[in-house]
Amino acid sequence: DYTVKWCRRQPVLAGLSEEGRILLWDMYTAPEDPTSLDDDSSFDAFAFAPRGDVLAAASGSTVRLFDWRRAEPIETSFDASGLVLSLKFSPDGKFIYLLNELSVSMTAFAWDAANGTARQLGTVPSISEAAKAKETHNSGAEILMHPGGRFVYFSNRGHDTVSVFRVDPAT
Repeated sequence: DYTVKWCRRQPVLAGLSEEGRILLWDMYTAPEDPTSLDDDSSFDAFAFAPRGDVLAAASGSTVRLFDWRRAEPIETSFDASGLVLSLKFSPDGKFIYLLNELSVSMTAFAWDAANGTARQLGTVPSISEAAKAKETHNSGAEILMHPGGRFVYFSNRGHDTVSVFRVDPAT
């Protein structure tokens, strides 16, 4: 099974293999042997930045950023507050939202593409402690961004709901 995503601004398709490797295919030539982003790591999630120049990849609670065209890491990496199962950039590329699977929470980072830095803004629960207590197993499943960047959607396993967070573009 592959998780596959395409970069909207560049002719590249990326896939996450069963082994957790991120593989890159040129969409024009579609080589049989894709480029591997990092052979030494196993990733759980990834996302392209809106400009198409950066790919963020999560391994456990660490998020690493890559210049995917060179298949090289950017020096920036940062830690989330839990196991990252899904991540998304805001449409304007100024924020990165992480789904922390086991803590059933979302962490937001301000992303400064020019300087290659990420600053944690905060973590919020996706469901209340009271709701968590009613289920034997709760975890986050997927995080999605509204195309206009106004909302972040977070699906909850166990609780079987979708939480919606309104985004304040100023913060």
